[in-house]
Amino acid sequence: MKIRDLGSSLDLLYGAEEILPDVKPLLFVRGSKLEPPDGLKLESSKEATGSDAFGKYRAVVKDYLYGSYPTLRASVKVYESGLALFELEALRRLSGLYRGDDFSKINFNYPTFSLLRNCEVLTFTWGLSGVSEPFPDGEWPRAITGPPSSLPSDKPFSPLIVDLGDVSLAISASNYFLTSPLALVGRERVARGLHGSVDIIDRGFVTESVMILGEDKIQSLIKWGDFLLRKGGKTRVDRLRSRLLSKLGYWNCYGSYYTELLNKFDEKAMVRVMEAFKKAGVELGYLGLDLWYPYEEIGLAKAYRPDPLKYPNNLKGAPPLFLHLSAFSKFNEYKGKYKFLDGKYASLPLQFELYYDIAKELKALGAFGIWHDWLWAQQYGVEKLRSDPTLADSWFKAMCSKLAEEGLVIMLCMPTVGFLMASTQAPNVIAARSYTDYLFRLREQVGLLRERGLKLKAEPRADAIYNNFMVGTLIYALGMYPYFDVFITSKEGPKGFRDELSELEALTRALSCGPVGIGDREDLVNWDLVRKLVLPDGTLAKPDRPSLPLNEYFKGELLGVHTLSEVNGRRWFYLAFFNLSSDVLRLSYDFRALLKGGRYLLYDFLEGALIEGLKVDVNLEPLGYKYYVAVPLLGEGKAMIGLVDKYITFPSSHFKLSSLGDEVEVKLKALKGALYKLGLRIPEGVEVKGAKVIREEGAKGFSKVTLKALSQVVRIIF
Repeated sequence: MKIRDLGSSLDLLYGAEEILPDVKPLLFVRGSKLEPPDGLKLESSKEATGSDAFGKYRAVVKDYLYGSYPTLRASVKVYESGLALFELEALRRLSGLYRGDDFSKINFNYPTFSLLRNCEVLTFTWGLSGVSEPFPDGEWPRAITGPPSSLPSDKPFSPLIVDLGDVSLAISASNYFLTSPLALVGRERVARGLHGSVDIIDRGFVTESVMILGEDKIQSLIKWGDFLLRKGGKTRVDRLRSRLLSKLGYWNCYGSYYTELLNKFDEKAMVRVMEAFKKAGVELGYLGLDLWYPYEEIGLAKAYRPDPLKYPNNLKGAPPLFLHLSAFSKFNEYKGKYKFLDGKYASLPLQFELYYDIAKELKALGAFGIWHDWLWAQQYGVEKLRSDPTLADSWFKAMCSKLAEEGLVIMLCMPTVGFLMASTQAPNVIAARSYTDYLFRLREQVGLLRERGLKLKAEPRADAIYNNFMVGTLIYALGMYPYFDVFITSKEGPKGFRDELSELEALTRALSCGPVGIGDREDLVNWDLVRKLVLPDGTLAKPDRPSLPLNEYFKGELLGVHTLSEVNGRRWFYLAFFNLSSDVLRLSYDFRALLKGGRYLLYDFLEGALIEGLKVDVNLEPLGYKYYVAVPLLGEGKAMIGLVDKYITFPSSHFKLSSLGDEVEVKLKALKGALYKLGLRIPEGVEVKGAKVIREEGAKGFSKVTLKALSQVVRIIF
């Protein structure tokens, strides 16, 4: 990557081709637009070379005057690795910057740049724009892909991934995350800036931004996340680090049977749920407990203590708890002891020690973590969280760190993209909700709530599938795991609390690699479906990472996603395809492009059968889907599909592989006394140690063998 200096602006080049043209700063003062070469005059331009923690770089530093006063310093460092870092520094105190209480009216902008007409873009809506009634007027971030004209003129977004064919680039802010989106500042110009309500900037204030190159959109997105994680001092979270990620949860949030607006959850219901899990022989890993505390209105908490009307015994005897937090009401009970800043709709603690004191109380109740919900509502409800970038970032970092002092993990809910990016500075933030409430996929439940006067509207299931996977990829890029929300497992049940597409929902949860929670009435749970997600020892059967979209299948109405398990150098690939259109679509896919010459068999999971060859050509009905496992050959004619009654058939958490001369040995980490159903393709017989063969079915070299574990390690030799 190279810099071409144009005097008052510059271009970034890849080889001889422009990739980021006409890069320059932009400032609005009292409504006037100031940019080089007219409103801002170039005073000096200097070049330098050097090296730092990110490698060798070439830098260009430009100082600009407003009138006769030094005003801005814009710099860029370009690294040999395909990384570019931008900084904009205020050389004097700036005032009169206010453009409106709106994230799309950004100011103190750098870099601003043009988009090439032949490019394709991928981005995500920010989650908040302007402030309007009713409170809180935000939205879940959504993926946008297409030509530059796809970018919204009225909504901020971030990051922006630009695909130029031979190379892709990802660009975003890299500091002051909560107040720093990208937005259009012209038909085909993009800017990084600060929220439009920032009015004063002190001398020495610096914004930072990053651009990084990759081979395609998804790779550049992942590399961008890697950079922010490195800069924030955070490593990627292990997929089984916490029981939130490793165990099945039961949730009482919107979309589940026990939801505050329809069937309130209480101590008696909790006991019934615990008994149902015990009877089914499935471990209840934790209880995701929504609205367990007193609140002014939903989303505005008064205090974080158990509501005595729901939990008269103060949650004693509860399973491990994952507890809901929300924005603070202006009438909260902590104001007598802690200092707060009141906004129009909500209140913000200014003594962050409050979060440590709350964490101690939550830990005493049996909580291992919290899901901080209503995040955009907290920022929406307190104006200072938009107009003061330093306060916004210090609040979020302090909240996370104070909860971490008591060992509590965090999942973000109702986040803007800014909150997701800020999580790269918070090691205990391990997950985030990826899209709107499951409730809105259940038209009957939406209807019940409309009958009660709530102005709700059901959303297309296809939108939820698409954005869960796409925003889930953004969440994974930033070092977390996506939560696709609670779901109902049963197709049968009372009106509003059944889901004819429960099997599709279950599959997407398995492929998410994130938290999994169910919300049926306890006597209506489809335990057979649940067992496709959970291993006998209570661990979720997980791939090694969340599913990523296939480049060929995420721009249109046919979505394809893939993930994998890697065991001793061999890879099991899991691929799912979803028809998100209202028409029948043809799926024609050649797996050899993904498998890159490896020797594989193809297993159709939904049909329970091997497929000849490595190509599929099938029709998919609207909301139809197919799910395949690409299984590596382990020797001549030998393969193990794995656990054919689990969506993730060969989880690396429970399988090991080794070679014994001409034979292959597979070790399965097992629960003594539990049953395991394995699919194998072998030319001859199989030897089993540490288990008893209960049943064997199949023919022509493909067998499904059910084993009863007699020890903690089962050895299968073939």
